[in-house]
Amino acid sequence: MKKLFVSISAVLASGIIASAAKPVFSGALDLTSKYMWRGTECSSGATLFPSASLEIGGLSLSAWGAYALDSSVSEIDLSIGYTLGNFTLGITDYYYPSAYGLDDSFFNFKPAETGHTLEGTLTYAPEAFPLTLMWSTMFYGADKDADGKNRFSSYFEAAYCFDFEDAGSLTLTAGASILKGMYSDKPFSVINLAATYGKTIELDKVSFPLSVSYIVNPYLDKTFLTASVGIAF
Repeated sequence: MKKLFVSISAVLASGIIASAAKPVFSGALDLTSKYMWRGTECSSGATLFPSASLEIGGLSLSAWGAYALDSSVSEIDLSIGYTLGNFTLGITDYYYPSAYGLDDSFFNFKPAETGHTLEGTLTYAPEAFPLTLMWSTMFYGADKDADGKNRFSSYFEAAYCFDFEDAGSLTLTAGASILKGMYSDKPFSVINLAATYGKTIELDKVSFPLSVSYIVNPYLDKTFLTASVGIAF
């Protein structure tokens, strides 16, 4: 684990040194009718999502939280990513205080005790075509089977975006669970089919993103309709 943090620090330092770009800071606060993630219902009601990010050239750092108004979920995720051409490689630390009934100390990364889950993600998004492909795998932490072994839960997603003249967009998403893991107990399952219409209202230096999503999870045989509103600055 110590070697991993040394490697991340090295990437961070090299990215800052190599880039002459000016740092760009941003923040946002979103409210959704229901917290949905990769076709899975994560909260039983409305949820707030605060976030903050820093970009320096191709390097990005972000903090993202989820807090359900009915206290059904509490989450904070920290991410680091680096974009080179059409590819982005990133690591996300998912942290749910007290979610596992273990020692939820933020600085506890012991394999058998930690409340953290680390995930590696590779994204391909060509500039000339509005298609995004993503592969994510949980590789360390609380994602374990009944025997205490890492499940390496993996998710693959393809998303295609249609832009409209009114500045709105429609994004069609198809996502699947690869291997048995946290998403499914089968080797392969389609878990996320979604259609999202979104539009952003611009006002001076502040943006107000709005969206509505219809989501189908074929594996669970469930459908969801959600809406969200936010402010970005």
